[in-house]
Amino acid sequence: MPVKIPVDLNHLEEVLSRIERELGLLEPDVRFKVLFACEEILTNLARHADFGNRLPEVTLALDLTDQQAVHLTCCDNGAPFDPRAFPDPELDRRIEERRLGGLGIYLLKQYARQIDYSSKQGYNILRITL
Repeated sequence: MPVKIPVDLNHLEEVLSRIERELGLLEPDVRFKVLFACEEILTNLARHADFGNRLPEVTLALDLTDQQAVHLTCCDNGAPFDPRAFPDPELDRRIEERRLGGLGIYLLKQYARQIDYSSKQGYNILRITL
């Protein structure tokens, strides 16, 4: 069931604790990946999303019914943003020479089995399989 999430870093710890309780007895590495994905998505929305003059709307849904994977869906009404298209950091360059940011999205892409994105009727829909 989708849950509305506040777009506010002050609520992040509370939201992640709630998500962690939902994860139950999943393997520790899967729990880590799911929590990392949720934290990365919510942090990026709070820091970077352009909601224009709209009241931010974000929903998160976890599907734990598949024995082989966890499916995470995030919907938001920010400006369209496809994280799959965001350039990977230049890891072979010295840290001082790299463009700032992007490491979290890069790690999310590495952890995910699949990432799907669409933009429909003013909403970003991000589906991640971990």
